Amino acid sequence: ALAVPAVRAAATLVWCAVGAWLVARPPVAVAAMMRRPAGRLAVLASWLWLGVHFLAR
Repeated sequence: ALAVPAVRAAATLVWCAVGAWLVARPPVAVAAMMRRPAGRLAVLASWLWLGVHFLAR
C-alpha cells in the first residue's frame, strides 16, 4: 500500500537533503570511495537503490 502523501513527501525531502549533505561534506569513508569512478558509481547506485527501495513504494 502507498504511504500517506505527506509522509512520502517529507521522506523524499529528507532523502534529498541527506544526499546533498553527503555530496557537500562526505564522511571519510565515503570521500575515500568517491576518489575513483568505480567508487562514485557504487555510492550513486547505493543511494539510488535506497531511494527507489524505500521511497518509490
